[in-house]
Parts: sequence; structure tokens; C-alpha cells
Amino acid sequence: MNYLQKTSDVAIIGAGIIGNSIALSLARKGFTVNVYDNGPAPGYGTTSYSSGICRMYYSILDSVKFSWEGYHYWKEWEDHINFKDPNGYAKLNNCGALFLKSKNSNYFLDNSCKLMKKVGVPLSDLTLSETNIYAYQLGMDIHNTYYPRNIDDPLFGYSDKNNSITGSVYFPETGYVGDPLLATLNVYHSAKELGVKYHFNTKISEINVDNTNSINGVTTSNNERIYHPIVINCGGPYSTQINNMAFTQNNIISDSNINCRPLRREVAYTQYDYSNYNIDRHGIIVIDLDSGLYFRPEVGNKMLIGSTEPDCEPQIWEDDLDNMDTQNTDLWFNQMCRAALRIPNLEIPNSKNQQYIVSTYDVSDDWTPIYDKSNISGYYMAIGTSGNQFKNAPVAGDMMAELIEDCENGFDHDTHSLQYKLKKTEGTINTSLFSRLRTIHNNDKNVFG
Repeated sequence: MNYLQKTSDVAIIGAGIIGNSIALSLARKGFTVNVYDNGPAPGYGTTSYSSGICRMYYSILDSVKFSWEGYHYWKEWEDHINFKDPNGYAKLNNCGALFLKSKNSNYFLDNSCKLMKKVGVPLSDLTLSETNIYAYQLGMDIHNTYYPRNIDDPLFGYSDKNNSITGSVYFPETGYVGDPLLATLNVYHSAKELGVKYHFNTKISEINVDNTNSINGVTTSNNERIYHPIVINCGGPYSTQINNMAFTQNNIISDSNINCRPLRREVAYTQYDYSNYNIDRHGIIVIDLDSGLYFRPEVGNKMLIGSTEPDCEPQIWEDDLDNMDTQNTDLWFNQMCRAALRIPNLEIPNSKNQQYIVSTYDVSDDWTPIYDKSNISGYYMAIGTSGNQFKNAPVAGDMMAELIEDCENGFDHDTHSLQYKLKKTEGTINTSLFSRLRTIHNNDKNVFG
């Protein structure tokens, strides 16, 4: 085995949007950073498959504050990057969002809207007639509504007589970043300019811990042992495997109360020319819990159709990520059929023209990420993030950098959780929300958690 001297203060495992954001924020604080990724370039994992929606409807107050802060970073993205990227910059398409109100969404919306009003997120309650104006412009039928069912369910397509859409909530300050890979490259170039070193096509095989229960660096699959006193797990769906390297392989019991697993997801696309409707060319995001779907404009006159994880969709956990089947399944067709109930003129592509993405979310037990230290000195985690944290990446980077700096200087984060002061909006975040030691949040166990 080759033993190398310390090359930097920090090793980050994972070069997605979260890993790059933490690298940039640490570099701005003066840390020297190396980033390792098994992929060929930054953002080529689950980050590049993100729907990129920047929204604030959550069921926990600090999650609302966190995402509202993140939204302001995206509105001022070039200032945040602070580097002239010759490839251009990712853009926030501030198209607004319409969340349909019915018995399937009322409880969530009542709670979430109270939290958003408390934070200062703008929203408008729309009547059924006001909602129908948007629906008509989008070619949607909101006079019939449904409970999410698969096409083989005998009740599929039958209007739910005990449910009706009563209106909607409109969020003007909501949008999406249509090119998440470019966003990651923006952060990567800015971090690289500050001296962050990147090692692609490099797999970490061991996380080394000494007899004082402290990080002693990493070992690559090429048998190179590299000393870093700080290691950060930003592995996305691979986060559990990375944790096993740190804990199980070193015979250390983790004190975390929260686990993560990779959840297989499919996103569908279809042709949908928004210019055919009397609505802004940027379209609008629609959330429809009666169909178990959300709809988002996509470049090239397309619509992206994603899932809100309704009961009719079985959860498929992909523990063997390296051998995951990336072909779409019946899930794609079921989502398209449910979407067509809401949009009667929606084009459902044939088998030769199917467009889709198959990827994984790194999901925690309560869909809230872990941004925390661990009971191994020098080992930190930013995990359980994919699927709902792309929007929060710049805030997560800054918050994690502050947490790491404080902990490395003796701050007892487990006893007194960091109160992270927001930089662009008002207030603070109690980071105990993201603690590995928390009890599972008893909120919505889906992407809106």
C-alpha cells in the first residue's frame, strides 16, 4: 500500500451539487479541500437527473425557512458563484406554482401555508373559478377528480364522488432550474478557482479511523492511502455504503437514529407546447395530489411529469446501485395515464418515443436530510438529500461549512445545536432539524416532508 502525506484539510466523497457547494463554502473559509468521485465529472450522478424545482411548501417550519433562503441564492446565482464561467450560468425560471386543493391536499396545504406565511413566502388562495382560469389555459380538467390509482385498478378513471377540487394555492415565487448539471459545473469551476482539487474516476474503498476514534484519511481502490483529518459523506444514493466504510468496516457503532436508503424513481416527459395555451411561455408548475403527480415545463416544448409518491406506487429500494436496471417500467405508463386524466389532450408517447429518466433518491427515514457531524471525530454527513435538496444546495454548503468550522474548533454541536443565521432572509435555522440524533419527524413521509 502506498502511504501519502496529508494533501488537504478535507476530503469530500461525492461531486454532486451538495458536495461541490460544501467544497466551495469551505474553500471560502480557508480550508484546503479534495473532492473524490467515482464518476467522470462533477454532477454526473443523481444531481443531473434532478427536476430542479425550487419551492417552499414543506411541513416543517425550518424546512420552509431553509428553502426560502435557498430560493434567494438561485435568484442571485451569478453573484453567489462569483466566477465568470465561460459556459454560462444556470438560470432560475420563476414560473410560479399552482397547488390544487381537495381532500387529498387540504391537510398538507393548511399546515404548510401557515408556515409559509410565518416565514413571509408570498402566496394567494384562489377560488375554484380563479383556479379554473389557469386550468383552462393549461388544457386541464379540474371538474373531475380522482384518487391515485394504477391503470389495472378497476376504479381507475372513475371520478371520486366524495372528492372535488375546491380551488388552489398559487405561489408566485416558485420556479425551477432547468439545467442542474450546468448549475453544478458553475459551483465546481468557482471552487476549483479557489484551489479545490478534484479526483474523478476515483473510488474510495476505505475510510480510515485511528485508535482514538478519529478520522485518519481515506484509501482509494488503487490502494493509495491519503491522509485528511476531515471526511464528509456527500455520496447521494451511495451514502449508506460510505457510512458502512466509516462505521462497520472499523467496528464502530453509529449513534445515528436516522437511516437512509436509495429509492428508485422514474420521471416521464411528453410533448406539450405551452405556446398553444394562453399562458406565459415559461408555463407553470402544477401539484396535483389527486393524481399523485406534479407537472413542470421543460425546454423543447415538453412537460416533465413526476411523482408525489402516492400509495399506488410501490417503493422500490435499490440496494445494488451498480446493477440497477435503468429502463423504465410500468410506473412510467401509470404516471402518464394518471396525467392524461387531468390533461385529456395529453400526448402519451408510444413505446418507440418514450422519454424518461430512471434514477434514485437518497431518502432518510423521514425525508429530511442529515446535515451533521458523527460520533467519529472528523467524520461529517450531508446525506438523505437527493430528490428534495437540490434547491437548498447553496444554503447547505454554507451551513455545513460553518458547522464543520465550529466543531473543529471545539463547539459541542450535539449538546447545543448550531443556530445557523440566514444570510439572505430573516431568522435562523435550528440545525437540530437535520441532526442524526433526532427522532423521526412525524410529518408527511414523502418528498414534501
